[in-house]
Amino acid sequence: MAVDDGAHVSGAFGVGPDDIVARGHASWTVVDDEVVVVEPLDSTPYLLDRTAAVLWRCLDETSTFGEVVTDISEAFDVPVERVAADCRPVVSQWLHVGLARRVVGSAAAAPATGSAVPLGRTWRRLVDPPNT
Repeated sequence: MAVDDGAHVSGAFGVGPDDIVARGHASWTVVDDEVVVVEPLDSTPYLLDRTAAVLWRCLDETSTFGEVVTDISEAFDVPVERVAADCRPVVSQWLHVGLARRVVGSAAAAPATGSAVPLGRTWRRLVDPPNT
């Protein structure tokens, strides 16, 4: 099943179904079913809950965002449109703060011009830094 790009986020950090996104150069480790990511430039730690941890581990430098969304949809029996709507702002925020990067050759490896993705409730719900 293909991901409908109707909800594509425009702007410099938008993520489309053909984009290949990979984990950045941050250090990370799995703790139980969560992931702790440390941004290398300023040592900012991020605690990814189990839902965001699944998404994080799927960013493998070869799968497109659409493929990742489809895999998560099938694994958790959630409609693909819902998974895309929930994951897109999270991955966009990871791109914005430097935790993730676009793979060269990806459909949108060069950032588009325009406004950045507004931070939303989805980011806070799925990925909360420790002690917030």
